[in-house]
Amino acid sequence: LLPGARVVKAFNTTGFENMTTAGDRHDKAAMFVAGDDAEAKRVAMDLAADIGFEPYDAGAVENARILEDMVKVWLAMTREHGRRIAYSISKG
Repeated sequence: LLPGARVVKAFNTTGFENMTTAGDRHDKAAMFVAGDDAEAKRVAMDLAADIGFEPYDAGAVENARILEDMVKVWLAMTREHGRRIAYSISKG
């Protein structure tokens, strides 16, 4: 529908509370980015890092649906833990 458009999926696995305070967290929250265009994905990942997230490449744009489902889990968890919770990746 949009010839030449470059699409990525990002910034949908957490709420606005974490967008505005990402740089203030003790442990960086993860920001997952899915897309097929490497340059567009890099722009989104750089933006995520600039505002304080730890960006992670979530693979191809077909994984966008999975990321959309992740926000449903996040919303369910906020009922008990509050909206400042966020996903994080343990590196071992």
